[in-house]
Amino acid sequence: WQIDIDHDDESNPGWKLQAASTPQGRILVGYSRDPKDRDLQGEGRYRLRLFDSADALAAAEVAPPENADSKYKNWFLLAGAGGMWATWSLTSEPPDDEEDLEVLDGAHLMDTRYAIPRTLMAEATIEARLGRLKFGASYAQDRLEEEFEAIADEQAQELYDRLYGMLGVERIIKYHDIQLRFRRARLITEYDIAAQDSLGDEGRTASGVVSSEYQRFDMFLLNTWRVRYGISHQRYSSYLPFYVWHLAEGDTEYVFVDSFSSEAEFSDFGLTVGYSRLDYAAKYENNVFDWFLDGDAGLGWSTAVLEDPITVTLVTEDDELSEKIDKVGGLLLPFNAELGVIFMRRSHRLRGFGGYARGGYRAEGSFAGSVGKPSDKDEASEIEIWSEQFTRFDLRHGPFFGAGIVF
Repeated sequence: WQIDIDHDDESNPGWKLQAASTPQGRILVGYSRDPKDRDLQGEGRYRLRLFDSADALAAAEVAPPENADSKYKNWFLLAGAGGMWATWSLTSEPPDDEEDLEVLDGAHLMDTRYAIPRTLMAEATIEARLGRLKFGASYAQDRLEEEFEAIADEQAQELYDRLYGMLGVERIIKYHDIQLRFRRARLITEYDIAAQDSLGDEGRTASGVVSSEYQRFDMFLLNTWRVRYGISHQRYSSYLPFYVWHLAEGDTEYVFVDSFSSEAEFSDFGLTVGYSRLDYAAKYENNVFDWFLDGDAGLGWSTAVLEDPITVTLVTEDDELSEKIDKVGGLLLPFNAELGVIFMRRSHRLRGFGGYARGGYRAEGSFAGSVGKPSDKDEASEIEIWSEQFTRFDLRHGPFFGAGIVF
């Protein structure tokens, strides 16, 4: 059972709704008249209404307006453009050779450097809703091709581009919408990997440029307050070092064996939760000028499948041991956050047409793998254990601005 008991063309009545009933059937309803109206103070910002019965509450229903407002809630359009001055950081830190390990004779410890220039990203976005169906798309591309050509030797036209698509259905279950999102991107990265052996001499080296095709799929639910939670899967490639440890049967302490570098295809699965202030404002509000903090965080597992399997050998006093490695797994912690100011205004005279603008600072990235030496055992191991590790931390951050129309 759902009815409207208040309507206003310009304000936002109905926030912070509370209700209570007595054993005799009387019903008290309270709600904010307009939380955005700074001229309303104290009790004037909150309205209380007392009804003698449920029938009296039903009789207080307000008829829908006989104008564009009666149809407006059945469709929606948002279109805009913006930009971001992006600084990129990609690292793959080795274990601490002073605290975590003693490098064996003949073993190598990788030292990795990546180069991704700063870039000005331009983005265009469109979202629409018709009835319960919602869809959207966006495209982003860097605009500093000279920087790209310096590291990638014109292997492609852009350092970075991204295509995004979304399809959703509203109220698919009680108080929840469902959305499916797909992202495809490409990133060009220059890498330079050097290795030092146990005497500090330089050993194996590798350098080059990797063109990584990135794909991500998200499926999540959005509740009434536009908090979203769901699952994600992403695939991409990267070139980075891997580290190998060994725990012998009967021992308690891991020994560092060696490291090697390889291009790998990553497959990540995880759970995510997040919130969007613009999504909330576009769905529920007419006039907004406020600070916002949006973000997403996740937890999952990352699996790196090596381009070619690697066999690592450990020579002991009694034997020669080897392990064939074709994939390595590790923890995944993705995140993104935006802090800034949002402005949105709709005009009732223009039947809901309006505009929005927002600006601030954005940071997004992820950590995958593990850090440092595996935890030693408290008791002697009953079996031989090989442990492979990698560490990858990527971060993209910088100021951003966007503006557009809502209708």
